[in-house]
Amino acid sequence: MKDPAAPARSRRADVAVYEELGPDWWTSKRYLIRALKALVKPRMKWFAQHAGPWSGRRVLDVGCAGGFMSEAIAREGAD
Repeated sequence: MKDPAAPARSRRADVAVYEELGPDWWTSKRYLIRALKALVKPRMKWFAQHAGPWSGRRVLDVGCAGGFMSEAIAREGAD
């Protein structure tokens, strides 16, 4: 039998992660944050090889892992 409260508990757990990590999000004090930031450079290199320059492109970053890729893409000239 399905637990009708399960979705609400799941949403609270999702939010709890951000509440815990929030104060350190832009600092690199946490391993998770350092790991996400470390992925930006190789991802940008891959995109440059396969998609070309960002300048002048309109980009929607879905599931952006905290905005680190979005910031890097914007620095390269994308909207």
